[in-house]
Amino acid sequence: MAPHRTLAFLVAATLHAGPLPLQAAEPSVMMGMPVGTTVVVRMREDGLPGFIVDSMTAISATPETGFERRAADVSHAQGATDKTFPIDGGPDGPLPKPTKNVIRFSLKQMEGRPGTLLFIENGYEQGIFFKAEITNDATPLAKGRPTSICPVMASFRSVEHWPYAFRYLKISELAFEDIKPGEPLACR
Repeated sequence: MAPHRTLAFLVAATLHAGPLPLQAAEPSVMMGMPVGTTVVVRMREDGLPGFIVDSMTAISATPETGFERRAADVSHAQGATDKTFPIDGGPDGPLPKPTKNVIRFSLKQMEGRPGTLLFIENGYEQGIFFKAEITNDATPLAKGRPTSICPVMASFRSVEHWPYAFRYLKISELAFEDIKPGEPLACR
């Protein structure tokens, strides 16, 4: 997606409450994600770097998943100091598996306190990793401050937390990563 189309797309996302119409799905190697949005992407099938954005919606128009609700509740109770949350069980039973062959990112402000949460659902049979930068600049693809991210295991969910608010999270270099079961995750 050309940078000017990406920027226009992201500005529309912050103003539009429903699903945004996508033009031809073009491969992208980075995206700027405004706080308050949910983005669904899929990896390129041709083996080249990058991903394709399937949809971007305002969080207010996206039903909250059980995963997001549990993670937000646990992070709020723990003071959101951990990056690992016991969210896959609970009184409602186990959560359904993430949607096959898509990755869902939801970025939202914590309620009642400063802090930002990124919910990641990896529906691929391989682990994923990406680089991220935080920015408060007026444009979502502006150079930001790099932040550490943990890999997400295959068919798994993850939560990233920052104890402060910001406007955009720039995601780049999204790629599959070989993660062995039981191996410690190296956040970087």
